[in-house]
Amino acid sequence: MDISKALAILCTFILLSILNTNLYAQESGNSASEKKFNHEIGLRAGLVTGQGLSYGIWHKRMGLEVAVLPYSSTNRFNLTIGGAILSVLKEHEKVNLLGFIGSSYSLMQYSNNTSSNYLNAGLGFGLQVIIFEVISMQLLAGYGAFDMVNNFSSSITAEAGIYYRL
Repeated sequence: MDISKALAILCTFILLSILNTNLYAQESGNSASEKKFNHEIGLRAGLVTGQGLSYGIWHKRMGLEVAVLPYSSTNRFNLTIGGAILSVLKEHEKVNLLGFIGSSYSLMQYSNNTSSNYLNAGLGFGLQVIIFEVISMQLLAGYGAFDMVNNFSSSITAEAGIYYRL
């Protein structure tokens, strides 16, 4: 097994362990589990979690977000679908520390009947910044595995999103 694949698998297990431990942590006082915003819509741009229009749903300290970006021109059609599972690791009034694990799939079809696809996955940490009561922004960074279908590579990843909290 390639060392970068082994490292990616190890990091995945570590992050999942952190997220799992966080699920069973006891809550007290005014926390994310009591927040009134459970749904959010916005825009996401990330190498791992996808790009495009995004929808998120939060339950207590866990969130699930999906992003979709269809693109069509005379020469090609692209569709990117991505998603992330997020966990609030440390909570503050205006800034939260997040852990995330995510994946995205891109399909590109060209006018000459050829196509290509890409599968990316990764994990990491980041910040959720509450700008106004109903606007939040996420800035995430971590380690990703890219183009796992055709030409595997791994590197640092960056993700960002801005959301209106419903």
